[in-house]
Amino acid sequence: MEIVDLEQAQAWYQKGLECIKEGNLDEVEKCFRAALYYNPNFAEVHNAIGLILWLS
Repeated sequence: MEIVDLEQAQAWYQKGLECIKEGNLDEVEKCFRAALYYNPNFAEVHNAIGLILWLS
């Protein structure tokens, strides 16, 4: 069963973006995983993860 809570997903995504600005990549992963838990089809999160992997 897929859980979809767009508000929670967006909140975790925003928190992840803040962690990127702070350079806290461990916390970014946690936040983005949480965002995908609440919305597995969140394209911006998938893109952000790809960019982080590409840049690292």
